[in-house]
Amino acid sequence: MNESAFPKRTVLTEIKSVLPIGTIDPKSLKIYNTVMDSPAGAWDLAPDFPPNLFAVVGHLCQISGAMGYYVPNPHDQEQNGTFVLSVKDKEELEKTANDWNSDAKNPTGTIDRLWADLLKMGNHDVRMEGSNTPQWWPVAMKLLIIADSASKGLGRHVSASNGEGASRFNMFIATFFDNNEGQKKEAESFRDQSLRKPASVTTLVDMDVVCVLPKSRIAQVGCTLRNLTANLALLPPRGMVRCHWTQSREEPKPDNHSALDILLVPLPYKIFGRNFHEKHQKSSITGKSVQNMPNWASFQINQGWLEDKEEKLVDFVMDLLKEASKEVETINGIIFPEFSLNYNIFEKLCDRLVSKDYGVEFIVAGSSTNCKPEEGGANFVVTAVRRQLAKPKNTDDQNYGFAITSRRKHHRWKLDQIQVSEYALASSLNPTTSAWWEDHHIAKRELYFHQFRQSSTFVSMICEDLARNDPCHEIIRSIGPNLLFALLMDGPQLKNRWSARYASSLADDPGCSVLTLTSFGLVDRLNSTKKYEENRSIALWKDETGQMIEIPMPKGGADCGVLISLCSKDVFDQTIDGRKTMNCSWRFQSQLPIEL
Repeated sequence: MNESAFPKRTVLTEIKSVLPIGTIDPKSLKIYNTVMDSPAGAWDLAPDFPPNLFAVVGHLCQISGAMGYYVPNPHDQEQNGTFVLSVKDKEELEKTANDWNSDAKNPTGTIDRLWADLLKMGNHDVRMEGSNTPQWWPVAMKLLIIADSASKGLGRHVSASNGEGASRFNMFIATFFDNNEGQKKEAESFRDQSLRKPASVTTLVDMDVVCVLPKSRIAQVGCTLRNLTANLALLPPRGMVRCHWTQSREEPKPDNHSALDILLVPLPYKIFGRNFHEKHQKSSITGKSVQNMPNWASFQINQGWLEDKEEKLVDFVMDLLKEASKEVETINGIIFPEFSLNYNIFEKLCDRLVSKDYGVEFIVAGSSTNCKPEEGGANFVVTAVRRQLAKPKNTDDQNYGFAITSRRKHHRWKLDQIQVSEYALASSLNPTTSAWWEDHHIAKRELYFHQFRQSSTFVSMICEDLARNDPCHEIIRSIGPNLLFALLMDGPQLKNRWSARYASSLADDPGCSVLTLTSFGLVDRLNSTKKYEENRSIALWKDETGQMIEIPMPKGGADCGVLISLCSKDVFDQTIDGRKTMNCSWRFQSQLPIEL
């Protein structure tokens, strides 16, 4: 079909798409002594909040392909449709961003002037026509850099007492996260199911078009929008993946406060073939229709290792923590593999960790259920992050608890005939079936990014989420969490296996430090077949330096865990236009068997 028949997508139509009700909250218009008496007038003023401005100009740059024509070196010459921002331009942009961050009146007027210039070209096509650089591209790029630079520190903790060191926008965001849409909830118990945070730190942006969240690491390779931004990440609509940014309510420890000591608990320690079984489905299909059906089926996993053992399992983990505490002052995190627990056990563990404080900052576990079993599903990651209680019930009570979040696995595990053979499951799953699909209700895809130190964040993935690029890898590369935990139900974690390959990809871009962890039960099952040389590696570490470390299970048997110690290293990340920011990279230091 001739493209001329399509409605023309112009700069202004895209602005209105991202900011459908205008650039300024109608309640704020009296500040500007402005009356919007026409539909067109609603977009006359520049957005007065950096994330809103970032969303609209970022969207314009993204869909137009402007990044491919931007030359970040200010000393280069423009040619063949490229455009350059001069040294003088960059100095002015930096000054404007600093002024905007600290002064609500925008004293330089640069933002208003650039926005007015952009609107003058509102009828220009968003696509490049011919070989000439669209005039609006440099204008949009300047506004993008200003909005990003003015957002320094967004998403980080702000001191409740005085907000010292925080920008005025960061103060607003801190309140925004707690109060958005009436969702504020004072935590009065030792654990609470955290209410959903906003999908975007914007206030007027249509989140079904684009979302914006804070970011951590800056990708040091490539030439895309995520290489250009230091503080904000442009994300897809919330319907594709709903992302959440959770920031600490209490003053977080500095990244270099001490080592980050994490206890790995590779449950279950034994998996039997009968733990896997076919899900029988009712079907009215008969005759020739049956012959034409795909040769696949669904399987379920029975958590036999949990039956009548909930209290014993919690006791076991607490005993491991007690043993580990002989080695280190605090155990900062606890990680369990995919599908290792259920939500009831996870809650009980959180309660016990409040009554016996080992200094745990976060717990991440694969679970067969979450806090809403009525919604279905079968494979979740549940995360508990330490948080200060707003109102402890009694003065003698602990002043902290855990905020719990959960999200579903994004892809189903597909067991092919080779894997059925590898794990000796032919007696449970018919080996003539070409594909066995995990019985799991995917529903809404979500990602949670958790702040756990002053400038560090972590995200968790579940097995196939690591192996499949869509839909989350691009989001993770945009936000750049410092740590990524991949919870697996897999065989030994070796340098030459699939998990190492995908961990390497995310360690290179955007610079995440990646830890994969599987259950010893499946490792032991593969070893017991004697098909391959025995290997007890339950976890694998990969960071941006190229360091890759296999972490083995102790020889002692089932009553074991592994304590790993990480340290933070200050690193300078640099955007492709030369702006530097201090960031944190977590590096592996040591591993120690914890045996009972």
